Amino acid sequence: MPRQPIRAVSDAAWLAVLRLLLAGVVLLACGESTGPEARQTYADVVAGGFLTCALSNEGETFCWGYSDARWLSDAAVRPEYGEHSVSDDTAWSIEDWVRPRPLEGDPGFSSIAGGGSFACGLVASGGAYCWGRNERGQLGDGTSGADRYRAEPVTGDVRFSGFAALAATVHACALDQSGRAYCWGNNWRRQLGAGPDVDSLFLPVPTPVAGNHVFEMLAAGPGESCGLTATSDLYCWGADGSGLRDYSRSNDRGAPELIPTSLRFDTIGVGSSVTCGLVDGTAYCRGWNGNGVLGTGDTISRATFTPVATELRFDQVSVGRVHVCALTDTGTAYCWGAGTSGRLGNGSTETKLVPTPVAGGHLFRKLSAGGDHTCGLTTAGDIYCWGDGFNAQLGNGRREDGAVPVRIAPPVG
Repeated sequence: MPRQPIRAVSDAAWLAVLRLLLAGVVLLACGESTGPEARQTYADVVAGGFLTCALSNEGETFCWGYSDARWLSDAAVRPEYGEHSVSDDTAWSIEDWVRPRPLEGDPGFSSIAGGGSFACGLVASGGAYCWGRNERGQLGDGTSGADRYRAEPVTGDVRFSGFAALAATVHACALDQSGRAYCWGNNWRRQLGAGPDVDSLFLPVPTPVAGNHVFEMLAAGPGESCGLTATSDLYCWGADGSGLRDYSRSNDRGAPELIPTSLRFDTIGVGSSVTCGLVDGTAYCRGWNGNGVLGTGDTISRATFTPVATELRFDQVSVGRVHVCALTDTGTAYCWGAGTSGRLGNGSTETKLVPTPVAGGHLFRKLSAGGDHTCGLTTAGDIYCWGDGFNAQLGNGRREDGAVPVRIAPPVG
């Protein structure tokens, strides 16, 4: 067979090939990928009660989970399921929220916090925004009842420095730039700390916490809020968290009360009638212990802080509704307390009375225990979640519980 002649390639064709090669080099240099291996990485994650939100390394906020799907159809509000409504014409079904979804109206947050079915964020200037459920004024915009699915400013001109760590709450607390605390939302247990004479069931605007204390950090559970001062004094307000007194509104505290302890806490977390903290890496808890959430190896409730039954030393502690998770300085996660729905991440749904390793061998740099689920941010910037997934708060594309950590799905869009 005669050889086919070799055709000359024009200068224009070579130039086109060169441009394509250069474009590929630029994409690689910028860390971008045109293939299926591209992945989203994150800088923070907060697990609320039924909602989870995360902050990407590019500064974009994503949320997944509770979208009021029980009240919303694909196109409109379903009033037969309740009085809740949305503030705009946008409504989604649960299928839109089983994976991370970009937050509408995202102003670019420097930090975020997750409540029960709402979340909040701070911009660099100290302005606060919230979104989600608003039945008790927890969005802080002066209204109640109308839920919002885009970030909206919190009313007032207070500049904040940080939000409380929120665990399944229907209220929010934050520190202003001088360290004074403000709270808003549900006040059924006087957890806003607005004063012993303030008996309002909710306050929909940021309200100063009584006492004019200066705090270094705040933490809040469903009925109780706490603050830690620069000298490690611990103050709490709202429902009595000792675990021993009658858990009735008559024992609620409308203003911060100094908790008697000689311990000097480095950090604290608050759940449902349980408070935990770290002192030089040692974990201590106090409160109701019916499901072993104190980690003391038994189910005896304690009004005073008691060491968790372990030789492990922790860098972080995060308190959920009735479970606790903590992180060692090597990035290993441990959880204890109620195991329902797999929230301890050890492959079972059994209650654990002492810290138990989370399955999977992942190395985390942050843990966030929500109401009945937990999420962790790995050292590589990936997010894994486990526990209650009925409201799609695990972000893995399904509405089902998970007893071991599962990586969240790629974002929608």
